[in-house]
Amino acid sequence: TISTTTSGTLSALSAGALTLTGAAASTWSLSAGALIIQNASANLTVQTTTSGTLAITGVAAVNISAAATSTWQNTGAALTIQTVTSGTLSVLSAGALTMTGAAASTWSLTAGALIIQNASANLTIQTTTSGTLALTGVAAVNISAAAASTWQSTGANLTIRTVTSGDLAITSAGAVNVTAVTASTDAYSGGAYILQTTSQNL
Repeated sequence: TISTTTSGTLSALSAGALTLTGAAASTWSLSAGALIIQNASANLTVQTTTSGTLAITGVAAVNISAAATSTWQNTGAALTIQTVTSGTLSVLSAGALTMTGAAASTWSLTAGALIIQNASANLTIQTTTSGTLALTGVAAVNISAAAASTWQSTGANLTIRTVTSGDLAITSAGAVNVTAVTASTDAYSGGAYILQTTSQNL
């Protein structure tokens, strides 16, 4: 045991390397005050070598910050960032926020709403080189906008339909314009086709 008893600082200084090695479970703790592990001019590595889990836990907050570009990664296994029993998980960026996956990925919630929004610029959801963009819901899917909008397909058909049941309703607070540049057919397989206006010429 190397210790100070009633007062005083215990200093371990080395002009070269400083190695602390234990062959069994070890604890480095303080009864009061902060514990600081730092390196002034080179990398600081905290790791397990051949096996074992590196656990960083706190009864209060755990803060990890850096003044340069940083990476949090796992080689060969899953990396999970989560809150467990309660609390919000926030991912905030002063610049761009990029989320990239090399395999099929899921973004889901077990409860509550999922909102993807941009306050002052365009929000683009797209596939880039191939693949279908699918918007599906076990309930309704609502797409709305506060400005003039376009739903279009370049180089292929655009189909708007109901499949097994349900009416297709196209409603406009102003005019409804249907325009085509080639011969077109308006056909129905069953039921009546009614084209009417309630208060103007047809």
